[in-house]
Amino acid sequence: LDRVRDHRDDPVAPPAPVLARAGPGLAAKSSVISSSSQIRNGAVTGAVLLSGPFTDLRVEGSLESRPLSYGPISFDAVTGSFRVEDGVLLVDQALGMAGTGRLEADGELVFADGALRLDLAADRWPLERLAQWAGLGQHVAGTVDGLGTLSGRLDAPAVASRLTLADVAFAGVPFGGG
Repeated sequence: LDRVRDHRDDPVAPPAPVLARAGPGLAAKSSVISSSSQIRNGAVTGAVLLSGPFTDLRVEGSLESRPLSYGPISFDAVTGSFRVEDGVLLVDQALGMAGTGRLEADGELVFADGALRLDLAADRWPLERLAQWAGLGQHVAGTVDGLGTLSGRLDAPAVASRLTLADVAFAGVPFGGG
């Protein structure tokens, strides 16, 4: 899909979906459905492409948000693409940004049993953001680089990772890195 744009300020509305008769059943025909919805402290813009007959519908899409926050989790920007086929959500090239940090993810979620696998890569991710996510009230500084995997079930995920910390400070006391 082409890069997602925010259509709210466009003088002409985004294209409406086009449905066509194609063999048995009704199928969506190379149409892009664009939408924008508010999610806490950010707006999400996206595009979705539907293809195939309704009995075997394939969904492809892309999303972008600047910023995005949900509870303690916040990003300066998030972009990514996904597809749904055969009861599986596949996430491709998801990218979250915070300050100079990048968090990349690729993986899948199986709807039937909630099984998930998400491969993660962090580059200069701010420890302050991780502390916020964990609910820590103390000031933490520094960055983290690393690779990890989020796996298991959606209701009980497990994380395995290898991390390297840099310029760590807690409550103003420097600890270094490693």
